[in-house]
Amino acid sequence: ADTIAGRLALAGGSGVSGAAAYGALADAWVERYRTTWGAGHLANVEAILDGHVLPVVGRISCDRVTDTELDTVLRTMTAAGYSTDWRSQAVRTMRALGRWGVTRGVWTAATDPASTLRQPAPTGGGGDRTLIPSAAQVAALSVAVGELAPNPDQSLRRRWMVAAAVGCGLRFSEATALTPASVDLETRQVVVATAWVRQESGGPEIGPPKSRHSRRTVIIPVADVPLWREVLEATDDGGYLGTTQRGAVWRSSGWKQRVWDDAIAQVEGWPPRAGYHFLRHFAVISWLDRGLPL
Repeated sequence: ADTIAGRLALAGGSGVSGAAAYGALADAWVERYRTTWGAGHLANVEAILDGHVLPVVGRISCDRVTDTELDTVLRTMTAAGYSTDWRSQAVRTMRALGRWGVTRGVWTAATDPASTLRQPAPTGGGGDRTLIPSAAQVAALSVAVGELAPNPDQSLRRRWMVAAAVGCGLRFSEATALTPASVDLETRQVVVATAWVRQESGGPEIGPPKSRHSRRTVIIPVADVPLWREVLEATDDGGYLGTTQRGAVWRSSGWKQRVWDDAIAQVEGWPPRAGYHFLRHFAVISWLDRGLPL
């Protein structure tokens, strides 16, 4: 904890001691529960803390952190175009850290600076869209991933990976966990019951989706059925639909390095920081625009 706080203090030119810094409390909290939290929850907490909370308040002494500083985290995220869902995750993280600080005697229940934080209200229009690609950009991306593929099979599977996110709102970990048994083309239904889950050590393993709400059935758009049929016919029973040239399941790091970065370079005006997951955001916003209730 002192090491983390020390780095934050040096970066910001602050003289706050390691033990007193908000960043030290956060680091000690994560280390305390690292082995008991699920891999997905741990990844979310670390992403929120390292990417948003600690850069704003990490080097401030705990006794000087107020709800104003924590509200600044949310305002900064809003200005950067982060979704309501991600800002809500930030609120949950800061409130949980505050409660842990109370148990450690850093604050009392009355002085906990996170106790008054509230979840941001969802907006019917889908929130700030500055990070969401347009329909034309998504179409250009689908062409690019296919044209840059080394062979017809990879062209098919890479175009399908884009369609799975854009048409069905699948996460990367869910799309790459699909097998032919998950899909019924007669009803155009895809059962999302598994995903690749990151582990503390070793590679990811098949497990449940992100949350209990993530177990769901999604509908394939009519226009995408031929593409899904092609990829199903090209996949052995029990095999995975999203595979590399060598038949291995795509991992997010390999996908980014070998497919994504080259493909988005071909798309004019692609939004900065918009990775594969933003294709899911595109899908959800398109559903909202067509009148699907929040």
